Amino acid sequence: MQVSKRLVSFSFLLSAKSVGITSVLLILLCPLISCTPEAPNSHRLGMEKLHDCHVHALSPELLQIWRNRGVPISRPSSHYTDIDTILSILGAQSIDLISVGYFFTSPGMYSGADGRERLSAENDFILRCSARRPERVRPFVAIDLLMEDPVGEIERCRRINPKLGVKIHAGVSRLFLSEPEHRYRLRTVLDQAAQANTPVLLHFDNQDPNFGRRDFSLLLDSVLVDLPPLELRLAHLGSRGGRFSPQNLEVLNAFLDRQRRGKIPEGHQFLFDFSAVAFQENAEDIPPLTPQDVTLLNEYFQAVDPDILIFGSDYPLYTSAEYARILMNPLGIDLNALHQLTQK
Repeated sequence: MQVSKRLVSFSFLLSAKSVGITSVLLILLCPLISCTPEAPNSHRLGMEKLHDCHVHALSPELLQIWRNRGVPISRPSSHYTDIDTILSILGAQSIDLISVGYFFTSPGMYSGADGRERLSAENDFILRCSARRPERVRPFVAIDLLMEDPVGEIERCRRINPKLGVKIHAGVSRLFLSEPEHRYRLRTVLDQAAQANTPVLLHFDNQDPNFGRRDFSLLLDSVLVDLPPLELRLAHLGSRGGRFSPQNLEVLNAFLDRQRRGKIPEGHQFLFDFSAVAFQENAEDIPPLTPQDVTLLNEYFQAVDPDILIFGSDYPLYTSAEYARILMNPLGIDLNALHQLTQK
């Protein structure tokens, strides 16, 4: 199958020459590269109640910024910006809709002086989408941990929708848990989220070449320790989107080792979302899974308690139904196991 470029090609943006910008743009924008020309209907998969925990939408303003940069976008804008259109495409009964407002506070991505205001406006867009279809859409608002008063932004959004979640992108924020100030900022936000019973989705990989086991240990021992019970979701099996990577192995092995030894902080609910780790076709600079990758990913799927795995498509990378099909073939995850992933 050929890779579809109907949605958008980001080769223009990925040619950025500023130090560190290329990799950050890749991890932020690769979910907007379409890999599938069509998706099977979810009813044909027997998954009428599918819940997709990792779906993105863009405000018309953000989409226009990328158009102004010369990014070729050939699919209708509504596939990014209109929640009714998105829901009709996905094949999911319900979704968690995730803001990418941190684009506006990331150095090298947006240079305007109004980055904080733009982040808030992008969150407001996601909140409006949820308000339009509250029975099907739960909003996850974005923060940049290194911006001024991230807790204040969460509280502002919670006044609009108390049932929201929070998205933190360590790669975009350049969050390094080796830095005491960064650990303090993350701990402050997670403490507030725990007290408000707010789930947090963490894109954990910060793009450091040495990211892995040590970062997971710092998260558990220096950030989560003694906090109230928290639902913490680690995106992309604990690493970056794009494929099953050595960083995934580092984080998963660290988790499994700590779990075996009973060293996971008590009370917290760890969930690993399965989004953007199973590429079936080549997409820009991201290769498809090799047969060895498929075997290894299946081994981990069997080793990890299914209760901590949740389904996400990373739309518009894939629709919900298409990604479900990929997990069944070639990965070979059976329908009963997939039901466990998708109905939490």
